[in-house]
Amino acid sequence: MVLPDTLPGPAGYLEQQGFSAGLFYSLTNHESYIIAGQIISHVVVVGLGLDMESLQLDDYPKGGQVENLARHGLRLYSAALTASDDTAKFMQLMTLLEFLSNPDNYEKMEKTKKCIACHVAHDPSEYDQIMNDFRFLTSDQNTPNRGLRHNIVHLGKRLEDLLSADEREAVLKRLDRYVGITLEDFIERGDADWETIDKYRKTRRSALGIQPE
Repeated sequence: MVLPDTLPGPAGYLEQQGFSAGLFYSLTNHESYIIAGQIISHVVVVGLGLDMESLQLDDYPKGGQVENLARHGLRLYSAALTASDDTAKFMQLMTLLEFLSNPDNYEKMEKTKKCIACHVAHDPSEYDQIMNDFRFLTSDQNTPNRGLRHNIVHLGKRLEDLLSADEREAVLKRLDRYVGITLEDFIERGDADWETIDKYRKTRRSALGIQPE
């Protein structure tokens, strides 16, 4: 059986793909040509022919408030993975971290980074390392106007201008880890409500020896 190439290529992309065609006429030799092809954007791939029915999704929790948040988080994550350049990937991953910190209300990055760090850190030393990393990523009162996001949003710079290719890869891998671990915690508690996530974070802070706010 041949599976259609509309089954997913980019992560999270399931929409039916279309085609475009053009008719061209040459005045020189009085000949016409039809050029047609599949419509794609910056992602130069078509479907991989995956059979979605064969995927095992039985363990994915269903019906809880946190599950809905996790699903939306995964959609945002898919968009970040398929962004057109490293600057776009960086900004979308930062936005996703803000969403995972508090899906309902805006919070300052000072609080966002603490929420994310308590999911990711294994010990107080790693927690402090993540706090320092967020200073590099975003700036804070101790490093005003120096973070990557500040330079991108307020000074019009691109991540490609600020960091080398290897440095950009390292930054995006760290952000991917922060997002991935937090999303995994959401998925594991998908049948619960937001209060469960809030209690989990308080438990993690206590285990890390972090003083409650």
